Amino acid sequence: LLGLIAGQFGLAIIVMLAQWLAGAMVFYGGRRTEEGKQEFARILGLRQFLKTVSKEELRRIQAMDPEYFHVIAPYAFAGCIALENVDLSRIETVGEYAFIESALTAADLSAAPAGEPDYVFGEAAEGAVLADVAEGRVSMEAFIAQMSVRELAVLCNGYGPGLPFGGLGKKDIPVTIKDENGNVVELTDPNYVTYLMSSDRKVRKAAFTTLYKTYEQFGNTFGTMMNAMVKENSTLAKVQNFSDALTASTFKDEVTPEIYNNLINSVNGGLPVLYDYYKLKKQVLGLKELHLYDIYVSLVGELDREYSYEEAVEEVLKTVEVFGKEYESTLRAGLTEKGWVDVYPSRGKRGGAFSSGCPSTEPYILMNYQGTLDNVSTLAHEAGHSMHSWFSSHYNKPHNAGYTIFVAEVASTVNELLMMHRKLKECESDDEKLYILNQLMETYKGTLYRQTMFAEFEKTIHALCEKGEPLTADLLNKEYYDLVCRYFGKGVVCDPQIAFEWMRIPHFYMNFYVYKYATCISAASAIVKRIETEGASYVKKYIDFLKCGGSKSPLDSLLVAGIDMKDPAVVTSAIDDFSDAIKQFREIYKNKKS
Repeated sequence: LLGLIAGQFGLAIIVMLAQWLAGAMVFYGGRRTEEGKQEFARILGLRQFLKTVSKEELRRIQAMDPEYFHVIAPYAFAGCIALENVDLSRIETVGEYAFIESALTAADLSAAPAGEPDYVFGEAAEGAVLADVAEGRVSMEAFIAQMSVRELAVLCNGYGPGLPFGGLGKKDIPVTIKDENGNVVELTDPNYVTYLMSSDRKVRKAAFTTLYKTYEQFGNTFGTMMNAMVKENSTLAKVQNFSDALTASTFKDEVTPEIYNNLINSVNGGLPVLYDYYKLKKQVLGLKELHLYDIYVSLVGELDREYSYEEAVEEVLKTVEVFGKEYESTLRAGLTEKGWVDVYPSRGKRGGAFSSGCPSTEPYILMNYQGTLDNVSTLAHEAGHSMHSWFSSHYNKPHNAGYTIFVAEVASTVNELLMMHRKLKECESDDEKLYILNQLMETYKGTLYRQTMFAEFEKTIHALCEKGEPLTADLLNKEYYDLVCRYFGKGVVCDPQIAFEWMRIPHFYMNFYVYKYATCISAASAIVKRIETEGASYVKKYIDFLKCGGSKSPLDSLLVAGIDMKDPAVVTSAIDDFSDAIKQFREIYKNKKS
């Protein structure tokens, strides 16, 4: 994709000039003065040029200043808003929609004066509309404020910086390190964490420093993309009359900013528990200093125990017996008779695991099963997704059979936590207990704390943008590094390279998405605690929650299960469970060593 951008470098220059001129027109030239009309007419002329310019002319412009590409090209593409079907290979499409985005960003989004005509976007009408604006017959405020709901919906479906981000991979930044055996291996985003989990500290450090040194070289590019994306979120929020981007995003989730802020405040209050976890990790690994490239190393070795797939199915079914006959018998039939699961790895098959289906199909599961306890846990997790989908589909009409992302990870995490708790009570080996406790601690650390840290970063940078602060790479690096230092505490050496980590997190281009991972594990933890303490009387409420599907809002659905996400105690209870796992691990580890 970088090659595509570079090939249209000249276009990027022109688009950015158009954006600057549009902003200058509104800010300095006035909207109804003769000067303002002339400036807007020039923009229209430039827009027409973008539709007719030859490739040769673009190459000539590119040759004038090739270094400038790194500063402006990503924004030209990241800031595009699609009003119709967008084809990035067409010059006129890129210019046209970058032009419209500039007008939206620069214009005053106040209510339109009464008596001005309504306008509808479209290929045929667009020229007349813009001519009216240019000639002063209609104000820019009217042009924006009188857009219909349909047009706003089309705007919100625009193309953002996720496109260039998704295209930046190992072919764009080929780097190598030496593995545990001294062999030169390629380092990529997908295998980066694998090397961070290496038992060889030299390999971990090499992976950490090499990857972020590479990302640092693209700092201005990623900074420009991030700035464009955040500005787009904030602008669209204003167009839709929301106070800010966070409010707009949580509205779509059918929740409120209160939920988001409660999560951040509660997790910040529980940071001492996370610090205690890193203190334990430093002790078990026997390190004088715990660096950020050490935090993915497992505290325990692999278990010798191997589970056949049939044994894994029985482990999962034994876990879900607590949910009653309908749940257990339906899942048993799905796993053993109806072919819900594509079990083993095969040539050409994608990695990982997921559950998918629709109201008229079975809730199928993709696995890459290889016999580990982690794989058994994954099967329990995906079975939770599938049974949530099954209950939603069977107890609702098709239009209410789906459920929102806000609750999507609840049922799956409930299954996962229940199985780990059950195995912890049943197993007699200290090694197996430590293995399960390590899984639990990693789950809370990675899902509750790390995702909340990401959520806080998103909130911070959107707030800065909405105050008019340009999100430069330097500013983003500083904000992210300061946040990492606070979340890891004084017991961990916060290596300076971590300041560039935000560049490789794709979820930052998904508009306040990650907090839902943290709220889901909090809700799941509270549900598991009540299942284990209240038994059958509570299980009925939980099954009723699974049956809600999309018939209720996510908050009201969770209230059916007795979980009030507005109550900070839901999050603090999950933090308490994390603390209990740390204490249990420390005690068993101490006794094993003595």
